[in-house]
Amino acid sequence: MPTTIIAIKIILILIPGFFTLWIQESLGEKKERTQLDKILIIFLYDIFVFGIYLIILELLPKLKPFILSIKGEDINIIGISLLNIVVILIISSILGIIFALFNVYGWHYKVLRKCKITYATGRISVWNDILFELLDYYIIVHLEDDVRIFGWLSDFSIDPGQKYLFIKDAVYLSFTPDEDDVEIKGEGILITSESKIKYIEFLNPEKGDFIGKKN
Repeated sequence: MPTTIIAIKIILILIPGFFTLWIQESLGEKKERTQLDKILIIFLYDIFVFGIYLIILELLPKLKPFILSIKGEDINIIGISLLNIVVILIISSILGIIFALFNVYGWHYKVLRKCKITYATGRISVWNDILFELLDYYIIVHLEDDVRIFGWLSDFSIDPGQKYLFIKDAVYLSFTPDEDDVEIKGEGILITSESKIKYIEFLNPEKGDFIGKKN
């Protein structure tokens, strides 16, 4: 029974950090982590959450701190209130959003790269690095069967193992100068992993005259 009580105590303490991590991964990239890595990150986020919570307690005297009391087989949460829960959830949510922004935009890595401390970007693959930085560019996608698709890069898959692209203003480029390009009617075209992308040319954020593209 003591082991169970300790486990419950740990779970109750880690809930805010777990919630912060869940929000971060829901909004940003979900990286592969070991269970030990997750526990360490959740524990670190807990330190942030409860550290900010203690600061708020100093600023709001009416907000009484709650205490987790464990004696024998009895578990009591003293001083807990709906306001306490709401404040902790708000802190966890805001931190989760902030960490997600750092995860997506890699601001801290940009500073570290300028200081020559690292060359890493913080993203999980070069696929995400390039496509995120050049989103909304016009591109030419070269497929394995030599089909070329010109258009505006609108969306891409975060998982580099599943290479999906959604292209707007899409056009099948002709194979020879004597043939006409074929414009795809509708919103655009979804290129899936089954299409087997060979490489992608990134042209310009604005539509213009490109090789193989006819007016």
